[in-house]
Order: sequence, then C-alpha cells, then structure tokens
Amino acid sequence: MSDDSGWDSTLEDLERRRQQARAMGGADKVAQRRAEGRLDARGRIDGLLDAGSFTEIGTLAGPVPADALVAGVGAIDGRPVAVGAEDFTTMGGSIGPAATRKRWRIADIARRERIPLVMLLEGAGHRPP
Repeated sequence: MSDDSGWDSTLEDLERRRQQARAMGGADKVAQRRAEGRLDARGRIDGLLDAGSFTEIGTLAGPVPADALVAGVGAIDGRPVAVGAEDFTTMGGSIGPAATRKRWRIADIARRERIPLVMLLEGAGHRPP
C-alpha cells in the first residue's frame, strides 16, 4: 500500500492556486469595479450564460490570475457556446503569452465543435514581456 498523505499538500496548493485565479485581480479591484457599476469578467460570463453551464479552460495559465483572460464553454438558452472575457482587474486585461494561447484554444474549440465564439473585450491590448 502506498501512503497518500503526500498528495494532501499538493492538492491544497492546487486549490489555493485555483482560488487565487478565481479572485482575479483581488477583492479590492473587483469591489472597485462593482462600485463603478461595472461587472468583472466572471460576472459578465455569469450574466451571459445559462446558470451553472460554464466550464473554464486554462484557469491556472500564466503568471497572473488566468493570465487576465477567463475562457471556456457554456450554454446560452441551452445552446453550446465558447466564450472568453478579458479581466480588467488583472493587469488591465492585457494580453500575455498564456492568454494568447487560450484565445487560440477557445477559437479552435469553437471551430471544431461548430459553435459560436463570443469574446467580451475590455482589455488594454498587448502586454509586453
């Protein structure tokens, strides 16, 4: 029998990283957006898609939370759709290398599955290395 206790710290670290990515640019920046009457990237996706239908890809991609691009697949009125939303709370929603790869991946999923691709754009453009 193997000792599974070695996985505990790894799984805890993975969950911590997922929570950090889901927090986007942090509680202060998200609260500021809400105070301005604006939705954050996850809020825009939640408002667009059917409740509970979103499956995210690339959550841990990049050096910053989700590399400032929340992307995945979901449904609108029961119909499948691919979606991406730039996260302005993280580096102004600028496009880094991981976000570029996620854009290509979500576009490829939409093409292969023959479903619409909806991009919710609000970023600052290219992020220099």
